[in-house]
Amino acid sequence: LIAKINTQKPALVVNLGDLIYGYGLRGKEKQWDRYQAVVKTIDVPYYQVPGNHDTHSKDARKVYGRRFGKFYQSFDFDDCHFVLLDNTEAQHWGYLGPAQLRWLEADLKRTEKRSVFVFLHFPVWEPERITPEYYQFWAQTLHPLFKQYRVRAVFAGHYHTYGPTREFDGIHYFITGGGGAELRP
Repeated sequence: LIAKINTQKPALVVNLGDLIYGYGLRGKEKQWDRYQAVVKTIDVPYYQVPGNHDTHSKDARKVYGRRFGKFYQSFDFDDCHFVLLDNTEAQHWGYLGPAQLRWLEADLKRTEKRSVFVFLHFPVWEPERITPEYYQFWAQTLHPLFKQYRVRAVFAGHYHTYGPTREFDGIHYFITGGGGAELRP
């Protein structure tokens, strides 16, 4: 896939998590070594968010933190602001903790860029695919925040399908199919 990405010459690449298989302790460091060697061959700026395979336990989070430092971040490119979130905190699928939420709100408030794009692993806007608690968190907290601060689109992975694509209040929500495992119908 990287060869295909490089021939397309995108401005940048964002990976939506599940960077390695990760589960179990055996071979995890070798998986990370291989992953890091492979992504170095991407010709453009490369960013990532952690997925459940990457941070499935406290030990796995420590390894991820030691290797990459950041679990969430933002950056600007042209007239756009990109926000990369970690909604795998505390080993809960869809959870975004209070410190990260405070950071997110401050980050969105600070940007003056015309368009904002958000990236995370779990598509928390899909009520049948996430716990009711995290869906409510999206509906009552995240989506209103996205609406307030010019978010144009939100991208998530996790599910090995493309879509469904949703639109709420003019914000497009995408589920990408991923690039490694088999796609599901």
